[in-house]
Amino acid sequence: MFDILANFVYTMLVKEGTHMSTMTMKEICARPEEICQKIANNEEVVVTYEGKATGVFFPVLNSDEVEHLATLLRSLRLAQTMKKMQSKSKRAGTDQMSMDEIDAEIAAYRAEKRRSVIQA
Repeated sequence: MFDILANFVYTMLVKEGTHMSTMTMKEICARPEEICQKIANNEEVVVTYEGKATGVFFPVLNSDEVEHLATLLRSLRLAQTMKKMQSKSKRAGTDQMSMDEIDAEIAAYRAEKRRSVIQA
């Protein structure tokens, strides 16, 4: 599902012939017109802060599609997160827990959380 959505977003809503570049937050703050020019020239711009990617700017085909695109991107992020959680659960062996075991874990966590709030 994740791959299908990613392919749809890219082929339907992102301009063809897009190139990728990188700009730091300092560069963007110092030269905001540069990022606007890059996007106007069909460049995707990866934003970095302290050497790590923190976001992406990219051109869209139709400004009427921006809200739809944002929803699709959120769906992609959720699907990716779920996939990671499922893999982590499988590695930890918790993917085989019964509903009763899950409920007991939740109840224990909530009880511990209440105790820590009371003690604080």
